[in-house]
Amino acid sequence: MADCRRAVDVALSSALIAKPPGHLLVAVSGGADSLALAWAAAFVAPTHGFTLEAVIVDHGLQADSTDVAERARSILTQMGISATVVTVSVDGSGNVEDNARVARYSALNTRVKDTGAVAVLLGHTLDDQAETVLLGLTRGSGPGSIRGMAPYNKPWLRPFLGISRHTTEACVTDAGYSYWSDPHNTDRRFVRPRLRHDLLPTMSEILGPGITDALANTAALIADDDDHLNSLAAQQLAPLAVTPGQLPVGPLSDLPSPIRRRVLRAWVRDNVGASMTMAQTQMVDALVMAWKGQGAVDISGAKLRRHEGFLVIDSPHTDLKD
Repeated sequence: MADCRRAVDVALSSALIAKPPGHLLVAVSGGADSLALAWAAAFVAPTHGFTLEAVIVDHGLQADSTDVAERARSILTQMGISATVVTVSVDGSGNVEDNARVARYSALNTRVKDTGAVAVLLGHTLDDQAETVLLGLTRGSGPGSIRGMAPYNKPWLRPFLGISRHTTEACVTDAGYSYWSDPHNTDRRFVRPRLRHDLLPTMSEILGPGITDALANTAALIADDDDHLNSLAAQQLAPLAVTPGQLPVGPLSDLPSPIRRRVLRAWVRDNVGASMTMAQTQMVDALVMAWKGQGAVDISGAKLRRHEGFLVIDSPHTDLKD
């Protein structure tokens, strides 16, 4: 219990200490992780001058989802926390996990705007972080994919990234509350349950205990390195991105590859509003470093071309040649 309270205290101190007292939201599903977070936040938030409100997102994916939401609200009331239940509609086509996540974050964002909350506390744990790193490894797209979830990425604050799922379950039980176990968390049709119940135990059996901690530590180390390189890239990009949609090739070619590619990715995000895949990044980088008159690179419908010593982003119908 003390570990959970300490984690919230450290998170609020490090991420929000410079902010004036205000309103905090805590996302609650009724599971052990989010209830432990709400319980700890109820103790800690007032000591930092924050008011606290829980938001329960009902995805409607189970027949008893309304009952689950109401049970969670009842427990939160016992904890002395006011709670708002928000019902969302989840697209049943494609990846249901991703669709539910999109709907959930959209609902939470709306609540942030409605209440003026300075942050939303999320109950992601050390175990969730390890699973995220494993998923990132399968994408093969560099540090951005395996750095895991950020402890604080405004407005999202994740105090429990260093706390195990076992600890949150013990916290709720010791506090005298029961928690809901989402049946989706054991449904092998979904990727994360298979990682959680099949892959990670197998890895622990083969490689020994401590796999989750090692993966989470890897994420933290990579995040520090990635942040530093991204900062250097931002410093290089600022004086070059003078004209919207244009970037001079000459200065880019003198940059080290890790910095140059980050400059290109950041510039494309700023101008196109989309992230490049690894293949697209390599093709755009080739426009700088291996120019042989090749054509434009298509990125989310925009055309990125080289023209008279500049990288240029224009419409799909513009036909420019260097």
